[in-house]
Amino acid sequence: MNNYIKNIFDLNIHVQIGDDFYGMLYRIMKDSPLIILESNFLENLIKISLDYISTPQIDIAKNIMRFFNNFIKFQKSKYFQEISKTNKNLAEKCQNIIKNILDKFSSLLCQKILEIYINNSVEQIIESVSELLNQFIDCNKSLVVKGMSIHLKNCPNDILTNKEKTVFINLIEDYSIKEKEFNSFLDNFINRCINKQIRA
Repeated sequence: MNNYIKNIFDLNIHVQIGDDFYGMLYRIMKDSPLIILESNFLENLIKISLDYISTPQIDIAKNIMRFFNNFIKFQKSKYFQEISKTNKNLAEKCQNIIKNILDKFSSLLCQKILEIYINNSVEQIIESVSELLNQFIDCNKSLVVKGMSIHLKNCPNDILTNKEKTVFINLIEDYSIKEKEFNSFLDNFINRCINKQIRA
């Protein structure tokens, strides 16, 4: 992989390799997650995937988001429930691995999510990144609040005013009881991002 894909430009050139790699990564995380969770290269894999998550190659971007979805919600999976019953030490180890990765990369993930919203108008990508954001909030709301509080400052004021940025953070904090309001706010935010791109 490293011989072909060293930066975003190589990924755009070698699309089939990117499709195959991230399609495989998504399926492994879904069906055989311990291969990824116990890998010595997990941190590098997460960093590379976050670097490429905003690629204009739709299928690659969608598979990266699917991978992160499965990674984030792993503790709700049937796979995790089974090992929790049969091997509590392994279950705890997996929990710690995911916690450490999310602690380390959650801010960057929030940054990338916002960048995709602001810079992308492809419906399939917008749907995928919204699913990822909702999953992330459901998994660890406090990390999303922390990351978004940092990176919303860089969101253009003609898309969200400072007051609206505060509202966005508050809706994330109250997501469990204000999910409809959050989704309505998010739809409005997305429309503003798309309209700005059309005007540009």
